Amino acid sequence: MHFHFDPNQDFQLHAIEAITDLFDGQTRDQGGMQSKGGQVGTLWAVANRLDLGESEILHNLRQVQKRNSIRPDKALECIGQRIQTPDGEKQARFPNFSVEMETGTGKTYVYLRTAIEQYPFTGCREKIFLKPRFWSSANLGKAVYPRLW
Repeated sequence: MHFHFDPNQDFQLHAIEAITDLFDGQTRDQGGMQSKGGQVGTLWAVANRLDLGESEILHNLRQVQKRNSIRPDKALECIGQRIQTPDGEKQARFPNFSVEMETGTGKTYVYLRTAIEQYPFTGCREKIFLKPRFWSSANLGKAVYPRLW
């Protein structure tokens, strides 16, 4: 038996397009490496920059939802927290999106390809993907049942 991976399945391409369209209008970051610190212990970092405001992202989200016959969100869901930075304490806030696809349809592939597809348009170099472990019945029992008692 041989398996053949098809990297261009329509439903995966539509998911990638939906994600990248959330950032429609984002200017490409042409920035280079930035340094913090002195000669010894210099930290080099490349920060992602988001020029779109929350209202623009919400507009893009609603366009994607409309195109896919999904009820439009009333507001943009964001995650925010005060964080400590080298320049002092600051408020960090960013939009929270989820990609919902059936098990075994290639979510991980969609996440990775989205990062690759977005780079030429936005210049974003770093992404964070949270992927839960597979919850088999054995793992579910170990994780949930002890907490019930």
